[in-house]
Amino acid sequence: MFQWTTTKEYQELNFNREALTVNPAKACQPLGAVLCALGFEKTMPYVHGSQGCVAYFRTYFNRHFKEPVACVSDSMTEDAAVFGGQKKHDGRLGKCQSVVQTGRYCSINHLYG
Repeated sequence: MFQWTTTKEYQELNFNREALTVNPAKACQPLGAVLCALGFEKTMPYVHGSQGCVAYFRTYFNRHFKEPVACVSDSMTEDAAVFGGQKKHDGRLGKCQSVVQTGRYCSINHLYG
């Protein structure tokens, strides 16, 4: 196999490839759900998942819309998902309601998958 990777034929095939572009809005269902929730007036998207995913969603929408986008997460971890995810979800949603009084919340489940 190594010998073939050093041939001229392999180099021509390898360097003539087109770049692959993946649209993250089509590849990530929770990202689309957050976008949908943002379309409703006075609605706060609330993601039941990890904090890193919400940071990605915010970054993606900030770059796309060129303005800040609000989205809240309950920062679930593997342990919390196994040992009491509902309790953490309800607690964080209550805190979100007391801090951000928008009236509506769209809960989006995005647990490791």
